[in-house]
Amino acid sequence: MIKDIDKTIEYIEENMGHPLNIESIAKENGYSRFHFHRLFVHEIGTSIGAYIRRRRIVKASYSLINSDESVLNIGLAIGFGHVDTFIRAFKSYYGVTPNHYRTMIRTNTLKAKETTEMHQLVYELKHCNSKDKDQSLVTLNTIIKLAKEAHKEGLLSLEKQLNNGDYTVFQKKALNVLLEGIQAHELKDMLYKYVAATDYTYQELLDYILFIEGILMIQEGLYPWEIRERLYPYFGIAYIENVHFKEGSEPKENPLLHMRITTNNKEFNQVFKHIQQRSMQRLLRECDLILIALVLIGSEDKMIDMIYSTLPENRKIHLWEAYDLIGQANIDRVIDAQNEFIGIYKQLRIDGDVL
Repeated sequence: MIKDIDKTIEYIEENMGHPLNIESIAKENGYSRFHFHRLFVHEIGTSIGAYIRRRRIVKASYSLINSDESVLNIGLAIGFGHVDTFIRAFKSYYGVTPNHYRTMIRTNTLKAKETTEMHQLVYELKHCNSKDKDQSLVTLNTIIKLAKEAHKEGLLSLEKQLNNGDYTVFQKKALNVLLEGIQAHELKDMLYKYVAATDYTYQELLDYILFIEGILMIQEGLYPWEIRERLYPYFGIAYIENVHFKEGSEPKENPLLHMRITTNNKEFNQVFKHIQQRSMQRLLRECDLILIALVLIGSEDKMIDMIYSTLPENRKIHLWEAYDLIGQANIDRVIDAQNEFIGIYKQLRIDGDVL
């Protein structure tokens, strides 16, 4: 049992905006780092690193609601060394980015239930048969295609689709209001009202919902593989178990073979020279696939083997899509990714989450 857990918690709260070193906290309490870590988990139920990160994120949420400070300044003020690390941690905890959280709270929509019209529309999807769902796979793939283009060329690049004859009137309307910059909750409400006031077949309804939700996810900046996973539930469990989605499947040849770049980043090579597999697993959970793909592009064979052997199978498959979004990477971008990878690892060490 920690001698004075209340004082430890108080110390963490008072120094949230400064680097918190588990070794110094342990020493202050008269324990070794390892023994203190075990005692803290026993007392609080989570690691000290996870506790500090959670408290920082909760504190940031108050600042997002009650101030107009930028996300960058808020992240730095509560102890995150890099804004991308803060955004990832915040999204992991709340499910949305800091900016999106601020917008939803200020418009009273974070905990608000969906409109009655939307509930009724989604409920009707249970009437869709397998043939309907087969046809709606086209809409799913259309959303994935738009998401890829938005990530490669920017959201405004979708404007050219307004003159594409392959899109329906409703889809063009949805793209149009998306490009007008309407806030997410207004965009969603507007598009669902169009559908609620329309005569439709069940298959058309599935298409409408897939496109609306997909557009909202594109606006949020989600990656294609994230969007696909979030749209799958609209097809129902039985259908998902029996259909093989070709999108995102592993290519015959690893794209990395033609993308590798020698960075000669001595710090990167030194930091990860003897990293343990469990530490690598923890590190990779903090990183999005684009960052991992860029790190792989600039890594030596041993590091590549370590990352590949540690990634879950589903993330490996999505990794091919990440390579496609990156396209032709340059050495500066790869080195920046390696340095960010180092920064995340060092922060995890400071938090006591990796050895």
